[in-house]
Amino acid sequence: MFRTEYAVHLRYAKGMALFSREEQLPFAPFVGLDVLDNVLGEFKLEHVAWHAGSSMFLCQGTVNRNYWNLRQAQQAMKKAGWTEEPEAREPN
Repeated sequence: MFRTEYAVHLRYAKGMALFSREEQLPFAPFVGLDVLDNVLGEFKLEHVAWHAGSSMFLCQGTVNRNYWNLRQAQQAMKKAGWTEEPEAREPN
């Protein structure tokens, strides 16, 4: 199993927020991998890196949910186990 942390840049109606979640994968993730999430649906990994210090893969992707406001995004993501990084929020 491979310890993996996902970071998703979520574009919502008035900006962008960053959410993360840790998971175990039975294979090493790679750029271009389609990830299927209960809340976000399908998204592609745009960046993958191995972090030697924590012995885990760090993965990033971007998802557009322009019809969500920030509160909707926070509620939906929290229910699915995602944690927001509030300091990374960017307004449009």
